[in-house]
Amino acid sequence: MSATIDEAAQRLMGLQAEISAQLTKPLNEADTRFKVLDRFLLEVLGWNVDNIDTEESVTSGFVDYTLNASDGRPLAVIEAKRVGKFAVGTASTKTSNLTLKGSVLKSLLGPVKQALRYASLKSVPIAIVTDGRSWLYFQANRRDGLPVLDGKGIFFPSLAAVIVDFPRFHDLLSPEGFSNRLGQVQLNRAEGLVASGEEDQVIVSPPEQAHIHKRDALSQDASLLFSQFFSTITSDSDSEMLTKCFVETSESRKADLEIQKIAQKLLNGIQSID
Repeated sequence: MSATIDEAAQRLMGLQAEISAQLTKPLNEADTRFKVLDRFLLEVLGWNVDNIDTEESVTSGFVDYTLNASDGRPLAVIEAKRVGKFAVGTASTKTSNLTLKGSVLKSLLGPVKQALRYASLKSVPIAIVTDGRSWLYFQANRRDGLPVLDGKGIFFPSLAAVIVDFPRFHDLLSPEGFSNRLGQVQLNRAEGLVASGEEDQVIVSPPEQAHIHKRDALSQDASLLFSQFFSTITSDSDSEMLTKCFVETSESRKADLEIQKIAQKLLNGIQSID
């Protein structure tokens, strides 16, 4: 675990007794947010108050929390309910990957749909529902054609589950987790899409010596040969061929994940030059 996660875990352990005591009380929704959720977001996970909007009015109601990036871009919405609101259909005390419209999360389906409406209005990719005791983290929109409610969410059934699996909880809900897209990695794992490990990159010469080699005659001839050959068997304008040839498989989805991972790593390393 990184130092950031260690520090957050220590803060949670320091607040465990106080939060546990609040979770045994019949708190209403406002008290749940003030006495439990605010403490999680601000004191444990380290969110800055300037990056959290509360009770924002939208067309269909009020968004309990909107988590924002440092540039003001909305990242996720949280739909909060009073302590004990969720009667989950399982006795499991462990963090689980559950289908959103499945029987286990039946009591959460209303809040899930409510959070999805808010996420759509705010154009955010992630939604979270919680009653202080339980936390459900899930994708609010998908690009793979699967209906959102058929997808899986990551469910922490209790404070004890959060403590035991805190590194994952931190990946999902911390500012660092959002900035590095760790939540998407965790969601992909929940649905069986695990990117293989990356090989270490070794610099064999000083970066300032890097340059583009000119093409020699052989490489130019080879490029022309390949271009002419493949153009005879492929064509972006042949829709029928593309339909017949393209087959989405678990391997292709894993390949897409690898590409996204590489692209995000490159984007994270981009720095502005004044």
